[in-house]
Amino acid sequence: PDIFNTPIIRFEGGYNLLTPFGLSAPNLINIISSILSKKELSLKNKGEFFESNVLNYFKSLESVFKFKCSAPSKKINGEQYQFDIIVEWDDYIFLFECKNRSIPNTMPTSISNFREKIDEYLYQVNRLKCGLVKHSEDFKIDISSKEIIPIILNSLPFSLDFNINDV
Repeated sequence: PDIFNTPIIRFEGGYNLLTPFGLSAPNLINIISSILSKKELSLKNKGEFFESNVLNYFKSLESVFKFKCSAPSKKINGEQYQFDIIVEWDDYIFLFECKNRSIPNTMPTSISNFREKIDEYLYQVNRLKCGLVKHSEDFKIDISSKEIIPIILNSLPFSLDFNINDV
């Protein structure tokens, strides 16, 4: 398995080793909570904690880099729009959809489940993008002449090196 996804190596006799690669990861708590959820030992609200950590991180950089960060949530015409994080920076609007899930192993069912989840996340972030375009005045965000960039942010040190559906 990917050592970044699984920094805990189990040995015979019940011994565990936390690999040094795991220690250099961006957020060890997120990685371990993701591993525990694979074993159906979930930590309560792990996704909300990840969203909160990312929002606080961007909030801490607002004054340094001169961007605006928000996490609006509104019900408009019966539809709920809950943005994890919106960063308005110069000519760009970044829509972050935060996910705290494990990446797949090599088992076909794991890969299939991962792909289904990716499709679900893509639908979710694109629905939010459309909602922002349609109701920008309700969110008090000026989208004129700005490029909207939707991003699915995974809590693990994992990234695709290509876009899927412009995300």
